[in-house]
This record gives sequence, C-alpha cells and structure tokens, in this order.
Amino acid sequence: MRKFSPLFFSLLVIFTIRISADIIRPVFYRRIVDILSASGADRTASIHQLFTFVFIIVSLNAFAGLIGRFGKYIHLLFEIKVIEQLRNFAFKKIESHSHTFFT
Repeated sequence: MRKFSPLFFSLLVIFTIRISADIIRPVFYRRIVDILSASGADRTASIHQLFTFVFIIVSLNAFAGLIGRFGKYIHLLFEIKVIEQLRNFAFKKIESHSHTFFT
C-alpha cells in the first residue's frame, strides 16, 4: 500500500472537498429563503442576488458531481492496484514453498 500512498491521499482530499461542498450548499439555500422572505426590499436587487445564489448552488452541484466521479475513478484504480499487489505477493509466497509442502 505504501506504493500507492499518493492515490490514497488524493482520495482523502477529493472526499474532503466533496463533503465540504455538501456542507456549504445549505448556507446558500438559507440565503435564498432569507431573500424571498424579506419584506419591503428592492425586488430588482433581490432578484439579482437570487440568481447569483442559484448559480452558485448549481455550480456547487456540478462541481461536487465531477469531483465525485473523479473520486470513484481514483478509488477503483486504488482498489485494483492494491488487490493486484496482494495477489502477486501471495503468489510469490506460495511459489517459494518447497514441492514437499504441496504433496
């Protein structure tokens, strides 16, 4: 596994970024609700803010989706390489036994 530590740490970073995007998103939902529930505010300014927050939420969703797909790819690559290394290691250990061990 030490060979693949860059993949492992990139997985940690990717999943941390994805989780933080999921944590930040409700803050913008709250701001949208605050804008819609504000009474007596200038509607043109509030519509501009509303579209800005909706754009940010859509961008966060797209970013989280891309990061999630990239994270799944890195995760599968990491799993395949580690399993392959474990199988090769086990095969080398089995090969190193004498023939009397198997009879």
